[in-house]
Amino acid sequence: MGVDLGAFLSLYAVAIDGDPLSLKWSIGGPPSSGGILSGILGSSKGLSGSHNKYESDASATRADAYLNNGDASTLDMAHFQQLYDLDPGTNYDLELIKTFRSLRFDHSVQNNPYFFYAPFAGLVASHAAFFFVPEFMSNHTEDGAVLNGDVLKSFCGVSNDSRPLRGQERIPDNWYRRRTPYTLPGFLISLTELLLENPKYIAVGGNTGTVNSFTSVNLGDLTGGVYNAKNLLKGDNLLCFMHQLLMAAIPDILQGGLLDSVILQYIAPLIAGLACPELTKWDNSVFGIYPGAQDHS
Repeated sequence: MGVDLGAFLSLYAVAIDGDPLSLKWSIGGPPSSGGILSGILGSSKGLSGSHNKYESDASATRADAYLNNGDASTLDMAHFQQLYDLDPGTNYDLELIKTFRSLRFDHSVQNNPYFFYAPFAGLVASHAAFFFVPEFMSNHTEDGAVLNGDVLKSFCGVSNDSRPLRGQERIPDNWYRRRTPYTLPGFLISLTELLLENPKYIAVGGNTGTVNSFTSVNLGDLTGGVYNAKNLLKGDNLLCFMHQLLMAAIPDILQGGLLDSVILQYIAPLIAGLACPELTKWDNSVFGIYPGAQDHS
């Protein structure tokens, strides 16, 4: 992973559910220490507690939290098998993953009355998780990049006879990583192509308490008229929007601190010179009609 993409995702994770002073974030539940800022900004919850803020419904191989008694971190064999069966053992490339992404999105709309597709967790992070499957799991040999069934099972912790092996996820033998980093610009290209190919993903929103009730938010209402479904993919707007989401996630009490210095080092160069529109309003009240948005703030 490129330093730019890694820095962006890590900084957002630290800001919303980590310890912004120590720049640490748990990939599981809350850290045992509680974090330096516990009691001031609320305790950090880690990845397992980041539902609809970082982790999202309609993920690749995990069930929606509402449909699985709150568990959105355990491998769901039905979802894994659905992916595996799309091209049994051959090559799970980006185009196939796009097909699978659509199936998973539609499944949540059709089965989860609390399905919520948040501005960052849905529009940005959830798609990144799908792209990462072929981008990072593929075996890069002299013959090219291939993600076959054996490699997919090894990374996901699934036995040859399709049994879950929790805790036994591993890098396969004779596996070679990608030769060049997967960068933030590379991710933005893939995301923009996906959103243009399937505009349903631009529609931030969710179900309103019943299945198949997906209702989208007017991005103009959310952003004070700065962004909308038509201009989000024009020019530099998508990267600007992502940067403004990151900055909005940093509490005022931490402005000017260590997080800012990291942003200046890794993120600022990416947006230098961009024609970003000024975002002066962010109206979370538009999410009031979505029962699944209660975890999002």
